[in-house]
Amino acid sequence: MKHLFRRIHRAWSWRQTTVLLSLLGVLLVFSPVVGARSFSLDRVAIIARVDPDGSLWIDETRTYTYVGRYSWAEFRLPLDRVGSVSDFSLFEGDRELTVSTSETPGTYDLTSSPDELYVRWHYAAEDETRSFTLRYRISDVVARHPDVAELYYQFVGTINPQSIGRVEVEVALPESAVFGEVRAWAHGPLHGQVAFKASGRLGFDVAPLPAR
Repeated sequence: MKHLFRRIHRAWSWRQTTVLLSLLGVLLVFSPVVGARSFSLDRVAIIARVDPDGSLWIDETRTYTYVGRYSWAEFRLPLDRVGSVSDFSLFEGDRELTVSTSETPGTYDLTSSPDELYVRWHYAAEDETRSFTLRYRISDVVARHPDVAELYYQFVGTINPQSIGRVEVEVALPESAVFGEVRAWAHGPLHGQVAFKASGRLGFDVAPLPAR
């Protein structure tokens, strides 16, 4: 009778273990990943206008694709090589976001120091693509000499933390950019392009642009 009891007990224990392992296998294979999310910065499109006083007006449109829910984004602009930033505004399409520290969708908070401009804006996004445009003016960007004026500006720099699918920059000078009278270079990946456009603007294009 003892041997019979042991056999039954062992058989029950083995079956129980098999069932438990089977359940674990089902959980491992079929359980969805809860809260998985990611986002990409698909495109940065910049239109820059140089004024005769040496300041630079920037319209920068940043396009993000979100997988999952997201509620804010941020932007950092180093100021160690330029003057001050003024006339800042932020849009999504035609809608202008408002300045607030409430962190409610449709608002942004802006802080500035001698070294950096920092912007954080708030929205409600889920499994979608959204575009935001930052507009601002930077003083003292162009260095003027007796025989030449020099614009040396980093539109996307090492502070950028992630890869960007495509970066497109158009620079409008006070007068049309004509090859021979204007020299233009770009520092970055060798697959980038520099062009004199029919519009009289300079064009810079790179896809993709690695992080940093």
